[in-house]
Amino acid sequence: MNKIFENWNRFVNEIEARPDLGSARVDVNWAARQADKVTDEKVSFGDLQVKAAPSKDHTKIIFYSEEDPIGYVSLVKFQDGYKVSTLSIKPEKSGQGLSKKFYDYLLEKYKTIYSGDSQTGAARGLWASLARRYEDRVVAVNVKTGQEYKTVRVAQKDKPQFKELAIVGGDQKIYTYPPEKNNIYLRIK
Repeated sequence: MNKIFENWNRFVNEIEARPDLGSARVDVNWAARQADKVTDEKVSFGDLQVKAAPSKDHTKIIFYSEEDPIGYVSLVKFQDGYKVSTLSIKPEKSGQGLSKKFYDYLLEKYKTIYSGDSQTGAARGLWASLARRYEDRVVAVNVKTGQEYKTVRVAQKDKPQFKELAIVGGDQKIYTYPPEKNNIYLRIK
């Protein structure tokens, strides 16, 4: 354990904290049109409809309220599960808890989900919320060695009113950069 603390920076410099996307978010309607080129099949999930459209390097997951596309997630095969490379919700649907519903679906369908290697403040808050919602299922993991670290919710540096995750016993948050150094990602299964 002392070795971990002596080399702390070596273990936590993985996920880049980046500014919120705002208007640069992925256009959900565009993603839905791209998915329509692959499949028309939708499945029900609670009060949502979901379409999964695999492509060469990722899978587009489109979430619908009735016939209206309201959200988009892009998954990339990663390790023993899938990494979320993009999550976008129509601006008029933000703040309604949809991200958590999307993750409920992803966990039911794909079982093991990893964070991306860069996250906005909103994404960091989402993972902190998922850690509370799913108790001991969210961990930080070194994807090269497989070593897992328990996480704890802490205040975000840029927005202290919101939470993010840090490794238990450490003095630094997980969301630092560059990714090629330590290979620490968040995982939920």
